Amino acid sequence: MYNFDYLIKKIEEASFINKPYKHLWIEDFLSNEHFEELTSLKQVNTPGFSSPEEMLDQLQRLSYRVISFPGCITDVKEYFNRLRNNDWPKDPTTEGFGMTLRLTEPEEGLLKTLSSFFSSENFANILKKKFDLKESTVLDTGIQKYLHKYEITPHPDTRRKALTFMLNMNPSKTSENDYIHTHLCSLKEEYKYFIDMWNDDLNLERCWVPWEFCNTDFITKKNNSIVIFAPDNTTFHAVKLDYDHLRYQRTQLYGNLWYQNTHAPLRNIHYTNLLKNKE
Repeated sequence: MYNFDYLIKKIEEASFINKPYKHLWIEDFLSNEHFEELTSLKQVNTPGFSSPEEMLDQLQRLSYRVISFPGCITDVKEYFNRLRNNDWPKDPTTEGFGMTLRLTEPEEGLLKTLSSFFSSENFANILKKKFDLKESTVLDTGIQKYLHKYEITPHPDTRRKALTFMLNMNPSKTSENDYIHTHLCSLKEEYKYFIDMWNDDLNLERCWVPWEFCNTDFITKKNNSIVIFAPDNTTFHAVKLDYDHLRYQRTQLYGNLWYQNTHAPLRNIHYTNLLKNKE
């Protein structure tokens, strides 16, 4: 019933954008017909909720499950307490105080067919060909909803990740104006030596840095648009959610290609240690 060959063609024909780093940004990715249907489905376009407790309960009834995810916690009670008390960490690179849910059982029809397409080996191979990726990879993808206070400060992504993509499929007509979108960033001049350090030591894992270390070059606001890039030492990106998640939830079709053959053991290091190394 649904055919998504046109999405493959869009990826194949898309031109790379090189600022702030090499990536694809494809607007109006799904057809208008498919996107309107998608964002009207009950597993995507949830009704307004009166409380966080009601929201979590109803999302779970719709087959969403809280998952472990960077920038998030999985302890629902702690999350509710922090919401009530407006109690959030102050560390400039703190990880773990938002919440992400993944749809585990897409309903039959467009949602299930689209999920299967993005999870297919054919789709993974199209991405690998476009980005000239030669190594064996594993695809991980799913439809996700992200709640208030989810945050990941600027980071280039782990060396173990080969590629990442994010399709905005927000059900709200006002979503483009809300503070929920991914920032594509570049390191400020005084911190660009981080890149040299990662280039020189392939066993040194890339780390998160404070927002003020980077400039935001582009924000992926437009709905029904997809960003795709292959992480390297320059691919800084970040997100911080500050919005009313009872009205609607930031929704994406999100995915990664992971290298199947893991790199040598990596040394994790805090950004402050990089600063000390400069001295």
